Amino acid sequence: MTRHKAIFIGSGLLLAVGLIAFLVWLPGQNGNDTDKLQGRWRLVAQAADGQPETTTNLKELLFVVEDDRATIIHDDEPIETTYTLGMTKRPRTIDMMILDGPDQGRTIEAIYSFDGDNLKLCWNEDTFERPSEFQSKQHLVVSTFKRQGL
Repeated sequence: MTRHKAIFIGSGLLLAVGLIAFLVWLPGQNGNDTDKLQGRWRLVAQAADGQPETTTNLKELLFVVEDDRATIIHDDEPIETTYTLGMTKRPRTIDMMILDGPDQGRTIEAIYSFDGDNLKLCWNEDTFERPSEFQSKQHLVVSTFKRQGL
């Protein structure tokens, strides 16, 4: 075997091992965020259309995640959704398909991030299309939730 062939085969093996390690690592990363998302989250701050929202009843909004379901509860009116996470994109993505009410069947395409016990979500409240960054501007809502427990 020539030196050139040995280097080529060695590089191929290294690439294969790296790819296998990445494929083993990736599901664990998605599982980690899925695990992190589980539980009760209380809204602590929100901005919409570039302005912070200050009404006190916003603090009564809960985001409850159990398994593959996320429920938004405000004024004792739950909105049930199923969700999927996109861990390979930056920012990370969450798609929540609404299961009931006037928007049944629509999907809210949002982005999310974790900061300790805080969860930040951003979405377009008008079109439900995914924003590209965490910025409150026309029709975009940025919500920050604090973990309440599992």
